[in-house]
Amino acid sequence: MFTNGALRFRNDLDRVMELEERSLKTVAPVEVLAARIDMTLDHDRRPELSGIDRPSPVIGTRDDSPVPFYFSGDLAKAIPGARLEILEEAGRYSYRRPPGIWNSLIEDYLASVQSGQ
Repeated sequence: MFTNGALRFRNDLDRVMELEERSLKTVAPVEVLAARIDMTLDHDRRPELSGIDRPSPVIGTRDDSPVPFYFSGDLAKAIPGARLEILEEAGRYSYRRPPGIWNSLIEDYLASVQSGQ
């Protein structure tokens, strides 16, 4: 499950503490973080989705806890002609976790758009 690098990191408390210290220096104040959360929750562009007139891929994942996979289905339904793909295990950053799978989905999608399918 873990790569050798992940195992070394997991067992290297000094490295973990170094990253924690660096993170604490760059994290925004609580007020800023709260304002960002409010902004995110208030941001709603759903009314504009039906105006998208270009082919659009929508990729979701079943194990993305902040964004449930069914939101991806809702998004795809709101965009005319969108193509929905749901990855079983890719987590929050689907383009980074299985990059080969994600890239393949995008390449296939682009090829189908170019061929007019």
